[in-house]
Amino acid sequence: MNTKLKAFIFGALSALAVWAVLTVADSIDEYVINTGTMLGAIVYFTMPIAMVVIYIKHCIICDPPGKQLILWFAGYYILYIPIWMIIYNSVNHRDFFITQKTRGSFLDFNGIEYMMYGISTLIMFTLFCLIFHVIKRYRVPKR
Repeated sequence: MNTKLKAFIFGALSALAVWAVLTVADSIDEYVINTGTMLGAIVYFTMPIAMVVIYIKHCIICDPPGKQLILWFAGYYILYIPIWMIIYNSVNHRDFFITQKTRGSFLDFNGIEYMMYGISTLIMFTLFCLIFHVIKRYRVPKR
């Protein structure tokens, strides 16, 4: 398979994986644990950090060319944004397949994690990746 196509497909698969992790965590929170736990919130905060760590490790080990990185991000954005819009809309209209229960606890996210998750795993992830590449490009080599 062409390396450019492979980079695009891996970006799209990464977008699916990011949303799958939050959805599985919220399903466990709503149906298995069935109490006011903060599993969705934990995933909400830790997933962008894990994504950046994996991305930086991959870039340091493999040192992919810029075109492959751009294609990876294109695949990520092209699939991530429509999924975010669909999930945002379905949670907002209360027809998401994971019923959000209202428990009245102190931190009751009640589906808002899906709406805000897109900001942390898209915008913050992209920002940290850009910062990494600026530091990588302009750092002073050790003597």
